[in-house]
Amino acid sequence: MTRRHWLGMLIVDEGEEPGTWRCRFYALVFEIPDGGDPRPHLSAPGEDLLVRGEDGRLRIRHRLVEHDGAV
Repeated sequence: MTRRHWLGMLIVDEGEEPGTWRCRFYALVFEIPDGGDPRPHLSAPGEDLLVRGEDGRLRIRHRLVEHDGAV
């Protein structure tokens, strides 16, 4: 079984701290059985806190994902 995810509905805003960004998204996870067709597995809203690394690239400082329907 292989799992792949797609992130969509991306919204990026400046974070509360200078030099940070808040990125909200919706994830759709697919399961792909060996030799089979992909099928949706679960969906989940998420939020990342992004910062710029020493190399200038954006990095995820913190990630929160909550599965739909989870209690």
